[in-house]
Amino acid sequence: MGDCPIYFQEPCNSEMVKFILSIRDANGTSLYPLNPFKPKLPRGYNVLIPFKILIHGYGGLTIDTAIRNVTRAYQEVGYNVIIGSMIKSSSY
Repeated sequence: MGDCPIYFQEPCNSEMVKFILSIRDANGTSLYPLNPFKPKLPRGYNVLIPFKILIHGYGGLTIDTAIRNVTRAYQEVGYNVIIGSMIKSSSY
């Protein structure tokens, strides 16, 4: 094992992060991509329901079982969830 460098203030832009709105409805859970600069909320979105933001996937992972479980747990107690998922791998 060699040295493991840590990079601070690593650049990040909107092309590196995908935002997804997860809401519960009568048909289960639905996922909607969000543009962070011009977000369009889906029809039927209830603005009175609070939301949580989950940041996930720094290694370039997709939405996995762990993030689905956390999302489901928040939705079961009455939250909408926005998932911020890194789509490009880090330099680690």
